[in-house]
Amino acid sequence: MSELEKRKGKLWRTQNKINKVKALLDISSLNDKERQEIAAFKAQDPLKTDGSQTKHQRISDQCDETSNGEPKSKKFKEDNGAELSPNVSIDSSERPTLSEDQKEELRRLLKERRKMLKRVPRFQLGDVGMQAELTTSATERVPIFCSDLQNLLLHSLFPLNYPAARARWFSMDRVGSLKSVQILFIEGAGISDYLKSEEQLTALSDSNFKSRLEVIMPAVYGGDTIEEFCLVPLSRIQGIKLTQGFPSLEEAVKTSKYQLYKVLRTYFPIKTKEEEEKSENSKTETPLQNSEEQKSDQTPETKKIELHPNDKFPRTNLLLSPWQMIEEGYPLLLNANMKEEYKDFVHTKTSYKEVTNLSPMYGVDCEMCQTTRYRSELTRVSIVNEKLETVYDSLVKPPNKIINYLTEFSGITAEMMKNVTTKLADVQKFIQENIEPDAIFVGQSLNFDLKALKMLHPYCIDTGVIFNITGDRYKKTKLKILTQKFLAQTIQAGSHGHDSVEDSSAALRLVQLKLSKSIEFGDQVLSGVSCPDAKKHKELLDVSGYATSLFHHTSINDRQVTITACPDVIEKYVDYINPKILTCVEVNEDGSCDSLVTSEAKSGQVTCYVAPSNDHVTKRVATGESLSIYHLQLSEQERDELAIGDPSIVQRVNQWTSRLKQSACDNSLSIVVFCGRELSASGVGFVSLNAEPPPRLSFVPKNPCSGESL
Repeated sequence: MSELEKRKGKLWRTQNKINKVKALLDISSLNDKERQEIAAFKAQDPLKTDGSQTKHQRISDQCDETSNGEPKSKKFKEDNGAELSPNVSIDSSERPTLSEDQKEELRRLLKERRKMLKRVPRFQLGDVGMQAELTTSATERVPIFCSDLQNLLLHSLFPLNYPAARARWFSMDRVGSLKSVQILFIEGAGISDYLKSEEQLTALSDSNFKSRLEVIMPAVYGGDTIEEFCLVPLSRIQGIKLTQGFPSLEEAVKTSKYQLYKVLRTYFPIKTKEEEEKSENSKTETPLQNSEEQKSDQTPETKKIELHPNDKFPRTNLLLSPWQMIEEGYPLLLNANMKEEYKDFVHTKTSYKEVTNLSPMYGVDCEMCQTTRYRSELTRVSIVNEKLETVYDSLVKPPNKIINYLTEFSGITAEMMKNVTTKLADVQKFIQENIEPDAIFVGQSLNFDLKALKMLHPYCIDTGVIFNITGDRYKKTKLKILTQKFLAQTIQAGSHGHDSVEDSSAALRLVQLKLSKSIEFGDQVLSGVSCPDAKKHKELLDVSGYATSLFHHTSINDRQVTITACPDVIEKYVDYINPKILTCVEVNEDGSCDSLVTSEAKSGQVTCYVAPSNDHVTKRVATGESLSIYHLQLSEQERDELAIGDPSIVQRVNQWTSRLKQSACDNSLSIVVFCGRELSASGVGFVSLNAEPPPRLSFVPKNPCSGESL
């Protein structure tokens, strides 16, 4: 089962290929059936030896004989309209032919049509996107994130000056031909609301929006949709440019022309630095701190150090991203299915601190035995700190009777478990009370250890991910082999099974070794990709957690933006817009606005249209801007009505989305986002590329002698 989880993506693609083969076989069987019918007809047809009749003509004649209707194939007619016998042949010399000039004209038209087709943009989902589609079963579906929708937006707006990571869930061709992007946010509506009223929401049907995907929106984990949408993570290249002339990125932020924001994209209760400062007086020391001297002797100068003294690049660069945690099967409470699966899990802390390059690391490893529930349950857990000191090592009595000790793997015997009284709850309590709130857990396939502990933790480094000696990202190497290759140490030797202290120490030592080298060390996938200078900057500059405003990018790229929403929503957007590029306009009751102000909007400007209600938001029609943002916020009453499928609110939602689709121009991108419900249902993203219809070829050849149309 664990192997299936690891290679889930590959198996999904294999199943897709199998479905295609099945479809091909169905088509082949239909063709065979048609051939058999034709062969049977030939056996009864007295004209079967007449070469003047084709098989299609004979089938058409059969249709004519067996019914009073018109035959499928058109009958030959004379100029006066009289029908000709199908057996009468036409001399090929009498057929109209094109002159050289007409052929040249036809070639020119075909060439022009091909050029026009090459200018039409194309959008399609990748493997990751298809796994998030609503057509995929809920148990197999892997949702995308709000940042993925932002990635699509950035890719569409800035094809030549792309400020984000490479798209992982879609592909888009001829992006430069896109004229505009429209996006409609509906806060208070989630995936459950859509599925309940799917038939009534005709504007969001498959014919209008080909791509419909489950999205983990910020509302699910207590975040803010506007904040995450407006903040674009800072790239390392931008960070390098930004820090020129400054001792650190922190100092550059204070005086930068960039609008930078410190963000932490996470799905755990993490306190910001401001919140930490408020509770500074009530802060208590934890007994497992790795370095008391480091904690107590910090001065203002040492606090500015970006790297841990033993590291050559930021240790935060090795942390698993939320997508990696999902892909690797880490326990996360992201959607209804995951919440049901991990309903008995607890967090390692009630609240967390922001992780930094000075955050402590702990090696974690668990051993398990098989119980009467015919599954593995925790029987031993070991935790070591960065000094390789064992801070916790305990046998654990599972709630169910052990039927197989799996000694050859776990190292656990019946004799060892005789007097054990420690329970899983005791282990969880120790971790919650003694591990720092910004601690980083390290381990080999750490997802299995966290599942054994029934705990959730945000900061994880997986040696199976950061070390790769095969060149295949999905093929992991055993800890035993990694330890032997990089540490010249033999572990898991003999018939006594694994030792969790030994394994946790080995995993931590591997991470420490990598941090003392480079981020490419031990990774065949990353090795040799970057030039030496780029590697140096990549290792030394930590830009994680920093972001710049979306509207900064639209401004420097001369993209005109409009935002239409009610006053309280507009206020949130204004926080991320430079006042120098901002214009505010009131929307009238009929959806019109001050034409004088809107006509003066320049490239790179952001115009906020303040609407009196949600109905007026979508009434304002886009006027050729590069990006049009419409943001609706449902009231509590509207959310309750939508949850039960009340026809009135469903009809209004359908009307809002219909207006967006109808106002879209050719070669534009339309996106509708149901932002999910607070701390519950996921959101839904609907994507449609409104491509320009393929050009029709208009060519009427003329008789070179008479000049009349042929």
